[in-house]
Amino acid sequence: MSAGPRRLAKKSRIAQLPSHRQAKSAKVAIRQNVLEAVGRDARVFDAFAGVGEMHREVWHQAAGYVGCDRVWYRDKRVAFVADNRRVMRSIDLTEFRVFDFDSFGSPWEQIVILAARRPIAPGERVGIEDPRRGMDLRGGAVSGSPMAAEAHPAAGADFRPQGGSRNRPRGRALS
Repeated sequence: MSAGPRRLAKKSRIAQLPSHRQAKSAKVAIRQNVLEAVGRDARVFDAFAGVGEMHREVWHQAAGYVGCDRVWYRDKRVAFVADNRRVMRSIDLTEFRVFDFDSFGSPWEQIVILAARRPIAPGERVGIEDPRRGMDLRGGAVSGSPMAAEAHPAAGADFRPQGGSRNRPRGRALS
């Protein structure tokens, strides 16, 4: 007696991480700090744009904004409706100096694409926003976020998590 074909869900290699909706004020504060540190003349690439909450709160203050989401939202934002990994591999990322990677899962694939495709000039400020704090990856690779990129003339960009208290919003870019 068969109940029909069983469909097995494809397991992702990347763990889902919670993105706490109650922390909206902290997310806004972090993004405001990043925008202030990088400069309001920066253009923002929001890889997980969603309904546009962060655009309404902060990113509209930037010189430019491009969102990306798999779902189309009927509003005035400029956005790609596609998988952000495909978009990031297809567009010129040098147009953007702020990258918002706040996802419901892990944004590391997007950060790797960014590191491979976005050169950073000496002295240039670039902000990378992922509001997870205190991530424990058991391999010792990363211990927090957001990230800042500092351009070193000899070695290129240095993408590294920024330290600080777990209880206060953080977000800064190095010059």
